[in-house]
Amino acid sequence: VANSGPVEAASIEVTTLVDVVADDGETSLREAISAANAQSGPDVITFAPGLSGTSDLSDRLSISDDLQIAGPGESVVALTSAQDALYLFDDAVVSLSGLTIDSPGRDGIVVSSASVAMADVTVSNAGGRGVALEPGAPLANVNTLSMSGSTISGSALEGLDAHSTLG
Repeated sequence: VANSGPVEAASIEVTTLVDVVADDGETSLREAISAANAQSGPDVITFAPGLSGTSDLSDRLSISDDLQIAGPGESVVALTSAQDALYLFDDAVVSLSGLTIDSPGRDGIVVSSASVAMADVTVSNAGGRGVALEPGAPLANVNTLSMSGSTISGSALEGLDAHSTLG
């Protein structure tokens, strides 16, 4: 079997903050995450230059594969959701940077059998927990969280909720 070399990360650029899945020539964050989940290996999502504002999410964004979401800055792009904003699972290794996540309806970020690194991310005003590390399937990998220059504030319940189970 020939070695084809390392798998290169696919790069996907978000061009609209409208939370829609449509064949309209634009790429929403939801479409970018769906594309990243569909292809094996790590992917990188960036935002088009000059794109700024708030993306009102219609439902949570689920991430099940290794992914880096590189936002343009905490004060530039915000994600708001009446549900959990982000749900990370299935042993995904996720890196988030330069975003604000505002989830007044429920939790900001739910991590279930996954790892997340946050740099320059603000999670605020969660109706539930800011960041929730939940136990996954029995014998699943342990959740990990690392934060640098990030803030969790204004959550109705815990800012950081770390559950664990013994198997």
